[in-house]
Amino acid sequence: MKTLLTIIVSALVFGGAAFASEYRASAVTPAQVSALTARVTKLEGQVKTLQKATTTVTQVIATCLDDYVPVTDYGDATGNTFGYTYNPGGGGAIYPTTALDVTDSSQTPQWRLVAFPKACNGTSLAAGG
Repeated sequence: MKTLLTIIVSALVFGGAAFASEYRASAVTPAQVSALTARVTKLEGQVKTLQKATTTVTQVIATCLDDYVPVTDYGDATGNTFGYTYNPGGGGAIYPTTALDVTDSSQTPQWRLVAFPKACNGTSLAAGG
């Protein structure tokens, strides 16, 4: 019985050792670690850039895009009611046309346009970048 148990244990130990050596993970090389570190550093830089840009856009929105102007289109060229008559000058014919105007506070506007104050004209968002 001892001999049989010794044979079984030996087979398990040697078989397990062979299996482990065949399927063990390969070691990570210093070059792989260095490449991964470089990629992580690059991604961290990109995250910081995005965070800064997000903060800037949020500030511009909060400061410059927080108001609107109520607007209505007055006049209807098809119904022959017009907003105003336009004089192109230089002897050109005066003609009636529709008008876009700020809506009176007692009326409901057709649209609301973003009011972009002059103080915000120098912002990076207004400058396109």
